[in-house]
Amino acid sequence: MNSVDSRTSCEMNWLIVCCLMCLTFTLSTQQELDCTDNGVFYPNGYRFKPEPCKTCYCSNGNYGCIAVMCGLPKCKGEDKPFVRDGDCCPTCP
Repeated sequence: MNSVDSRTSCEMNWLIVCCLMCLTFTLSTQQELDCTDNGVFYPNGYRFKPEPCKTCYCSNGNYGCIAVMCGLPKCKGEDKPFVRDGDCCPTCP
């Protein structure tokens, strides 16, 4: 009898660098080492940022993304953290 792993793919692919990140992968339908995502072609080894908090890459026919999980900085006085346009994580003024 086959057992089913109840963990999500995210829970099975944690990577710790300076903070926790979840790796997600989508297998390419192409037989070459290149990747496609939503009809867009990416050569093997190509890295790009479709969103400020997401870095994606093509590696040997696999399309993978790393989502950065940010903490909240402690700002001085009454200053409140905010996210600058194009940035991922909040920063203090």
